Amino acid sequence: MKEKKILITGASGFLGSYFTSYLKKKCPAFHVKGLLRSEIDFNDLSALAEFLKKEMPDCIFHFAGKVSTSDFSKLLRSNVETTHSLCEAMVKINSKARLILPGSAAEYGNQPASAFPLKETTSPQPINTYGLVKFLQTTLALNFSSRGLDVVVGRVFNILGREVPPAFAVGSFAQQIRKILHEKSNATMFVGNLSSGRDFLDIDDVCSGVLALSEKGKSGKIYNICSGKLYTIKTVLDEMVQASGIKIVVKADPERMRSDDITQIYGSWDEINRDTGWKPEFSLTSSIQKMIQN
Repeated sequence: MKEKKILITGASGFLGSYFTSYLKKKCPAFHVKGLLRSEIDFNDLSALAEFLKKEMPDCIFHFAGKVSTSDFSKLLRSNVETTHSLCEAMVKINSKARLILPGSAAEYGNQPASAFPLKETTSPQPINTYGLVKFLQTTLALNFSSRGLDVVVGRVFNILGREVPPAFAVGSFAQQIRKILHEKSNATMFVGNLSSGRDFLDIDDVCSGVLALSEKGKSGKIYNICSGKLYTIKTVLDEMVQASGIKIVVKADPERMRSDDITQIYGSWDEINRDTGWKPEFSLTSSIQKMIQN
């Protein structure tokens, strides 16, 4: 790949930090700069515009934003308002950079059985705060396409990776298993609803997907980044416990049950494959083994 200047916001977050390392290894010719929230005030439009004018990136991967909170105000500020400031700053300096925005499968919410696998044309019906905020963020960013920005959205489904925060079921499972293995403590795990179905994919597949969009995605479009397969949370938990190599007792915890839980969701990756050639490479089992054994 030819030499490019890359800016990654949210470079200290679980996806941003992993993608920064991934990109440096995958594309050594790229000049990659990870931007931390402490380095720039996204509320200061002039400072942000000046920073972008100085850096002049060819592509911006906008990973900044909170995921592990139900506080609407915090989610709105960290996801929607930062995206608005970034887009306004790009317009202000007439930036020609491609903006890659990771959306979320949570934007789709609960859908009828006839809608699966979900395509990008499926009408979003978010049922929780995070899904609503990510839908607002996606809509806002794409609105800037009409103002000349080169924006592409990768709607990311459920990630499997060591970096997944414990606020998510898989992250919580991994954290509890690692603690049991490390401390050789009481081998008991506490879980929420295990009957929900999700579309899981490896974090390396997510990274290759957003990279593919930066190279070949069509401006102004949304693309699903998914495995196209449906697994129950119980199936994933069982595989994680098996990968740990120890016997673990699993107990339901009423405090971990969520009233705004999506029943089932899985997507189609036909569109991203058609435009970029991308497809998921890692199996559920291999992804889980990486999570636990690392």
